Amino acid sequence: MAVTARAHHRVVGYARQVATVLRTLSGTDLVGLYLHGSAVLGGFSPAHSDVDLLAVVARPAGEAGQYRTGTAVGRTIDRCPGRGLELTVVTAATARSLGACPFEVRVAGSPDGSPHVIPGTGHPGDPDLVLHAEVCRRYGLAVAGPPPDRIFAPVPAGRLREAICRQLEWALVQGAQGPAVLNACRALRFLAEGSLCAKVEAGRWYLSKSPHHPLVAEALVLHQSGDRRELSGAGARFVAEARDLLLAADG
Repeated sequence: MAVTARAHHRVVGYARQVATVLRTLSGTDLVGLYLHGSAVLGGFSPAHSDVDLLAVVARPAGEAGQYRTGTAVGRTIDRCPGRGLELTVVTAATARSLGACPFEVRVAGSPDGSPHVIPGTGHPGDPDLVLHAEVCRRYGLAVAGPPPDRIFAPVPAGRLREAICRQLEWALVQGAQGPAVLNACRALRFLAEGSLCAKVEAGRWYLSKSPHHPLVAEALVLHQSGDRRELSGAGARFVAEARDLLLAADG
């Protein structure tokens, strides 16, 4: 798949280290490990992008096993070649049918900070898995295991719209100008073409339709420079309009 060629070789190398840790912990229980996000969609920046991984295991573990997995993976974060690591572990059953989006464990953190381990036991689920799983299915790079389209079932378009709308709602509450506006561009491209893409690519797509659009042009500059300034009034209106179009499509 051409899109996986975008994955930075250091990111792939680090992901293979994580796969080794998971295999050591769970033996043959690891079904696959998949790289998603900007590393495969394009626009990955070591200074500003996370390394996004989704691991699939054959069966659930108890809370102690979840902590053990999260702690072991957390020890690798100092080698992460991006801004931070975002790993979610799910079962094969969840990959086939997301349901309430349960997960085994989530691990997040930056190379200069302590990892944050969230066990899935007792957790209501992670709705972001809807988009993560679909990006993995379409574009993910199998670091370990079979191709992702053999592991992840397609997510219905209506559920994808709901997930993207929820992402835009979050941006309206606490988003920064660059990512929020580019997420709105990503939503508009999904509505127009059904495709899922990186934020930078979405902004460029929007400018190809509306050249010299000042808000989107500014958002690209802010995002690529890592500037996290607050969402402006014009930015909030742009994001809200994209959200309303998604809601209208669902209606």
